[in-house]
Amino acid sequence: MTVCPSTFAVVPSQTTWCEEERNEKAEKPCARAGDVPDLGFELCAIAPARSPAGPATKEKEAGDADRRSLPVRPLQTSRGPKCSELANTDGLPDASRVIRGPYFRSPMTDRDLAEAIEILPNRLYWAALHAAPRANPKVHYFSVDQEFIYEPFFADFGPLNLGMVWRYCKTLEAKLADASLAEKRIVHYCSHDPKKRANAATLISAFQVIVLGKPADEAYKPFQSVYPPFLPYRDATCGICTYSLTVLDCVKARALICTDS
Repeated sequence: MTVCPSTFAVVPSQTTWCEEERNEKAEKPCARAGDVPDLGFELCAIAPARSPAGPATKEKEAGDADRRSLPVRPLQTSRGPKCSELANTDGLPDASRVIRGPYFRSPMTDRDLAEAIEILPNRLYWAALHAAPRANPKVHYFSVDQEFIYEPFFADFGPLNLGMVWRYCKTLEAKLADASLAEKRIVHYCSHDPKKRANAATLISAFQVIVLGKPADEAYKPFQSVYPPFLPYRDATCGICTYSLTVLDCVKARALICTDS
């Protein structure tokens, strides 16, 4: 018997092969080209087999239907406080809040304030703190760590460009002239990150040279015994830096520009 394709089934005819063959020879002429000969069995298509749905299949389909009917909820991610929640009226970080970030992790200690460097007697101070200071009615704190950010080429981290230096000088000059802060001590604080410390010290030293008209050595004098020492600046190449550019070098460059102008 000839094997049929898998998509078909063999169904025997009502008459036998011999009887049908004799009848065909007696009653019909030879088959023409294109005619399909009667092989003695019929070909019929078989639908794909489908297993009956059991209890487990019905439960799965019911569960899929329930999940499709559930409302889609937006993905919720944890977010920190907004900038407006951490800023006061002058746009600078509010000293009454503790900034939770990579550099501020714990409340400020009295030792941190005791180590603040005096720039102007009983008026202007500089400090590196482990946390944002709490509000004090007699002290005004401000920081520019998150406002003036250096864009490095490789491993360089500063100094900040002249545009940022000018903005810092105008900001601090306005604070010193503000009548509402006349009875308060002003403290510029930064984090203990070595790169932030160096940039903050360079800014306030440049302010003394540019705005207050001090010589470079006198402007840097409050930082001569600072510990740990400031991290020296380096060039923007991708190799090993062969020299160190100190904060004092940057202050002297600012003083030289002011003298020539």
